[in-house]
Amino acid sequence: MPIANQIGGAHRSHADNLMDETVHFVSACPGCLKEREQRSYTRAALGAFLRTGYKIEGYCMICNEFWPISDEERHDLAQRLSPRGDERSG
Repeated sequence: MPIANQIGGAHRSHADNLMDETVHFVSACPGCLKEREQRSYTRAALGAFLRTGYKIEGYCMICNEFWPISDEERHDLAQRLSPRGDERSG
């Protein structure tokens, strides 16, 4: 039987912890045309959705609408999630 760790992430590597981290990004609502922060996806889920072509939805609380994020937003998100996207110059 698997044993759950009482202290989340205590025995996990830093890379594993990053996969559970929630990623924030913005997507423009097609209803009100405002950029809305999206923050309900983990890094692991977004990576899987991008690799498989699965639809990633944005949500606007004001309009109460969901929409698929644009191809440009998907590309930008993929760049942010790539290991090279995490590198810092300097």
